[in-house]
Amino acid sequence: MSDKPSKNAAKLFVELILQGVECWTKAGKIAAEEIQKDSSFVDSVCDEHPDLTPEFVRRFELIGLQKLHPQFVINESPGVRRLRRLPYSLQEHYVSRPAELLVLQKGSWETLKVDVRNLTPDQAAQVFSESGARSAAEQRAYVEDKFAKRAAPPSRTNLPYRISGGKLVVLVPAQFSRKELANILSEMEN
Repeated sequence: MSDKPSKNAAKLFVELILQGVECWTKAGKIAAEEIQKDSSFVDSVCDEHPDLTPEFVRRFELIGLQKLHPQFVINESPGVRRLRRLPYSLQEHYVSRPAELLVLQKGSWETLKVDVRNLTPDQAAQVFSESGARSAAEQRAYVEDKFAKRAAPPSRTNLPYRISGGKLVVLVPAQFSRKELANILSEMEN
């Protein structure tokens, strides 16, 4: 008996998965159409099949509305989670194409082609912004900004907070008076 998996079994497995994705697309179109007609469709489905949650049905609605690529439904990798928040056209692009990841190696910048399913959380944040895929120049700025923030000493280490990117980051449990909060808010405006 061979330890290698059967090529026929592997091929059949993939074919069945792809058929499932095709069925998910059809189910998504039905969900989107029915929810548009009557939002109680979600409850009807969940009442009929208690194992299906409203969130699950809504995820299929997103497939039908072409806001979520069906091949990214069950993948929870960091790159896919970020990509799901972006337009469908980008999701479709990265289903079959690698993302370009800028890395610093031995003092020089290189671009690697990486499947989005294999990106680490930090790499996914580097490659995908809230509005799309970052270019190599944008990635370099992102990475250099992170390096600069790590290297920069805290400006006032005795404070229980810091202001970063227009947001208040409370470092330790602290209490603030109204006057202190007002000062913090004015500091955040600058």
